Amino acid sequence: MPTRLPDEATDAADTPPAPDERPPALIDDPAVVAAINAHDEAQVALVEAKHQLTRARESVRIALFNAGKRYRDRDLPLPRDDVHRLYWDHRELRLTDLSNAFGISTAELARLAGPTESYGRCDDCQLVVPMLLDTRAPKPSYGPPVRCAPCQDRHEANAERERQRQHELDLARVAAGDLDHDPGVVRLHGRSPYDGPGW
Repeated sequence: MPTRLPDEATDAADTPPAPDERPPALIDDPAVVAAINAHDEAQVALVEAKHQLTRARESVRIALFNAGKRYRDRDLPLPRDDVHRLYWDHRELRLTDLSNAFGISTAELARLAGPTESYGRCDDCQLVVPMLLDTRAPKPSYGPPVRCAPCQDRHEANAERERQRQHELDLARVAAGDLDHDPGVVRLHGRSPYDGPGW
């Protein structure tokens, strides 16, 4: 069998580079080093910013409490316009700090603030629609759906068609003599509650 001569290109690809020709380790790559340093500086800045925010919130709490003394003492009536603006225009302010400043509960604070106009998304088509908010809390999952006018019209039309269809089914059952299907009668253990005692 003839002896195969070494292929210089293949041998060069399989031969690892000399130590002085290898690229730097990833951790030593200048771009990686710079990015890690920037990340560390950002982390330090974030911790400092959180401390500053905590100190600022405490300052706001103290300032609100001191300024609200005249309202807590009931020397002056509660200023509904100020309550509204503080409640809605400064959502970064904590509700407990505002309510403590005026000497009222957070529920009373929300009631005095009154509703405000805002925007939300239609639950059906996601179109942005105007809405009236009466609390800072997000819309609860059990609340009424938010719908734009076309989606609301479509929803009401579908509901009306379903009511009409159910009504026609009920009439057809009565006409066919299916008197057992009375939506006003609740069946208990297969009998009507109007069957009297002993059932």
